[in-house]
Amino acid sequence: MNKRITIASALEIIASGTRDKGLDCETMQKFPIETSYLQRKLHLTKMQCYIVAVMLDNAGDPVSPDDLADHAEASRIFILGQQGEMDKLVERGIINVVGGGRHDIWNMHYMPSESLVQAVSHNYELRPEVMSDLTYEEMWDRISGLLRACEFDNLSFPLMVEKVKKIMEGCCHLDFCEKIMSLNLNDADMILLLIVCNALVNKADDYVTTFDYNKILPHSSCSMIVKQFKNKTSDLVVKDILENVDNDEEDFRLTVHGILLLLGEEYVPEDRKEPKQTPALPNKQTIVPKNMFYNEDERKHILRLEALLCQDSFVSIQQRMKEAGLRTGFCCLFYGAPGTGKTETVLQMARRTGREIIRVDLSSQKSMWVGESEKNIERIFADYREKLSQSELVPILLFNEADAIFSKRHVGVNSEVEQMANTMQNILLQNMENFEGILIATTNLADNFDPAFHRRFLYRIEFKSPSAEVRKQIWRSMLPDMDESNIKAMAERFSISGGQIENAVRKMMIESILKGCPLSTDEIVAICEQEVQKKRVTLKKLCV
Repeated sequence: MNKRITIASALEIIASGTRDKGLDCETMQKFPIETSYLQRKLHLTKMQCYIVAVMLDNAGDPVSPDDLADHAEASRIFILGQQGEMDKLVERGIINVVGGGRHDIWNMHYMPSESLVQAVSHNYELRPEVMSDLTYEEMWDRISGLLRACEFDNLSFPLMVEKVKKIMEGCCHLDFCEKIMSLNLNDADMILLLIVCNALVNKADDYVTTFDYNKILPHSSCSMIVKQFKNKTSDLVVKDILENVDNDEEDFRLTVHGILLLLGEEYVPEDRKEPKQTPALPNKQTIVPKNMFYNEDERKHILRLEALLCQDSFVSIQQRMKEAGLRTGFCCLFYGAPGTGKTETVLQMARRTGREIIRVDLSSQKSMWVGESEKNIERIFADYREKLSQSELVPILLFNEADAIFSKRHVGVNSEVEQMANTMQNILLQNMENFEGILIATTNLADNFDPAFHRRFLYRIEFKSPSAEVRKQIWRSMLPDMDESNIKAMAERFSISGGQIENAVRKMMIESILKGCPLSTDEIVAICEQEVQKKRVTLKKLCV
């Protein structure tokens, strides 16, 4: 019975069969089964099979091109011609450069990578690395390794640039790489920028000196960069990405704008952070009173919730819930079609109950930088808790356009974006579970909510399109001088929301002022028809 072939056994046969045999075509053709198996499992060429076999057979010691020649008693010139094969193995991360220099190829030394050792040990397939699968941390490992290889003379600058560009292009799913590529920098500026970013990300160094980049960049490029910084003509200066440190023309660091653009707020050093500003938020004094009109069912629910939020009732209810060992926070969901008054209802409710309101548009919190969005969510709740501790009345935390984050969580996460979205949602769920104040979320797309969010809402109020009777009330409140029959006709003919009615009235007023006289019936109808068409477009977008 034939012994089952494995990666280890195939490499062992090749290492033994080539020892002192040369590396001509005849020798390499002696292992058709082994090389075919290794091509399938490790995706190697025949010559790469030999290189890997010798390296693994060398008892963990570094292997030089000279060692490869000695093993098979091959010509040094022949081995020199295989340098491209070794470069490809290095690029794939199958072998690593551990010594020597690009100016002395014979003294370069290589070692098998950990990924190769594991593949051989466990006999699993080692696929060519796909850049689009790299994480943010893995991308930085590659970049740091290339910079280090160039710094220690193991990689030429042009080849390093080529490899860096491949990483940037292959990792366009990572926002950092996409941003770097979008800057359209020349090679020297791009590498300098990566050196500075790498120092901040991996070494916590806020700046680099001439000593740091002179070992990597060509001398001519260094001179040109310094000159352009002096003249303020460098793209990195013009785009407000890099700056000199303390007027030292040869030391560079990221500007605060550059850090925020490329890396995120977490990398801004404490001594360079702007004093935290409290955002200007609407409060009970700045909310303009406004008449609101609802369908009967909505009106009952809103009045009930508003009665709950009156201070005496709210304090009493919270106290009794606390005594019963129940959560004291109130999370409410207002959902329904656009323009039905969800957000305005929250504002007016806050005004009538004397509460301040902290409004957060969640779509603006979805930062492009991994890690920053999660921190934004944590900061929202932290700021609210601080406000709660300082307020006599419990403020209302309003999450507007909540569907931007409250959507169904991703199953079988395949991308960094999906992972970030799930993390943000988990943070939201955790904070809502332990919430002690008043939270009201508004959305047009409640059906898209993750079920876990629905369970967190104690009250849910649906805002339906206004009935003909309610539309008549809205038209009458906005156009008190209009004939009652015309109001009735418009209310019955145009099934639009309160927000759309307001838009139509504003357009009528503007057109009337420009025209210098009241609008005709046909002109009013045309304006209303435009709002109906806009409603159709909006609904279509929501359904997509």
